[in-house]
Amino acid sequence: MQLKLFSAKDGVTLDVIRFYQSNLGALYEALPIKVLAKDIELQLSGMGRCPILSVAGKIGLCVLKHYWKMSDAQLVEQLNTNPIARLFCDLPAHYPHWIKDEDLPSRTRLWLAEYLNWDKVEKHLMSFWEEDLEDTQVAMMDATCYESHVAYPTDVKLLWKACEWIERRKKELCKALNIKRPRSKFKDIKNAFLSYSKLRKKSRKKEKRVRKRLLNLLEKLLGQLDHLLRLESSTQNWKPNWWQRLETIKTVFEQQKYHYNNPNPKDKSIPDRIVSLHKPYLRPIVRGKETKRVEFGLKVNMIQIDGINFIEHISPKAFHEGNRLQNSVLKHLQLARRCSHLGADKIYATNKNRKWLSSKGIFTNFLPKGKKAKDEPVRKQMRSILDKVRSTRLEGSFGTEKEHYHLKKIKARTLATEIIWIRFGILTANAMRIVRRRKKTAA
Repeated sequence: MQLKLFSAKDGVTLDVIRFYQSNLGALYEALPIKVLAKDIELQLSGMGRCPILSVAGKIGLCVLKHYWKMSDAQLVEQLNTNPIARLFCDLPAHYPHWIKDEDLPSRTRLWLAEYLNWDKVEKHLMSFWEEDLEDTQVAMMDATCYESHVAYPTDVKLLWKACEWIERRKKELCKALNIKRPRSKFKDIKNAFLSYSKLRKKSRKKEKRVRKRLLNLLEKLLGQLDHLLRLESSTQNWKPNWWQRLETIKTVFEQQKYHYNNPNPKDKSIPDRIVSLHKPYLRPIVRGKETKRVEFGLKVNMIQIDGINFIEHISPKAFHEGNRLQNSVLKHLQLARRCSHLGADKIYATNKNRKWLSSKGIFTNFLPKGKKAKDEPVRKQMRSILDKVRSTRLEGSFGTEKEHYHLKKIKARTLATEIIWIRFGILTANAMRIVRRRKKTAA
């Protein structure tokens, strides 16, 4: 009797019916995952071992990561226990094999970062969502910073981490070579660093004293490590990425030594100053906020088309977003084919940008220069509307993505995976906006 009441119809199982009735099913229908997967499948040779997930499944897995805000281990657990999650990732509802690889999401991000072309992705998304968008002729743009998951860097902490890493490698090499470790004052300076770290008020004099001792220790440890590396068979257990880390530490030493000998801030600043050993590509991004003046992460110049965000430029360096206005408008024209109004911050309102926008006939929210136009009251009202939309809709979307779509602190380990992490977070947020619009229209 139960089989007759709950039997499948037309080959569609109950799990599939329940999937399309769920919120994940609505999200799946708001994304052209199959179309995006075809672009990647054309690049693959088809040789090698059959992967656990298909290309569509890999894209779905990265979307699930930001939809549920889970760790990689929790995401793999959902794939093993949740039929809806498996269907979203292009797997059978009752997968016969238990996935034990907790690194599957991280390797998937790395793989997609290599094969996914985001220019094509954005064009597919724009054509797929074209019926859900209305005011596509209005362009909004602003810049924000997506912070990396790193400790707030200081000179003392950076030097201590470098010393700690060198001492650990030195210990491993001496053990492999079966020789006695060279002497150093590592333990004494370790106690001095811990005592300094526990101080509630750290004076500049004490900080300078600890920094000087750490610089001297790091110089000595680097010399001892170079001597051990010159010995025969000393690099058999030396990992390839350790050479890159060692070069980073040497660069840190040179920069910190220069900074210690030239403490005057009026002197020439250090170019490409390293603030993290694990992520040497990070740079300080000055934001000017009251609670957080400096952020460490990737800076993004964003354009918004009817509430949908697209990345125009992303970089770990603190670029000037005002110089990206023309490229942003051109990108808007590629996606929406028309741009008549533009809302942007004051930093974009340079004379060069004003002249270029006037030649294109694009109305902006920039305060006018020179004589007032005859229809100034109408223009003022239009500028007020653009200002309000930009400050609420665009800037509000930044906070929504950071708080609800796993973009508050980026926990990826490389530049490529950080970029793909941010892109999929924004993609998931855009898809959920489309889902809410479709539900509102249907209601």
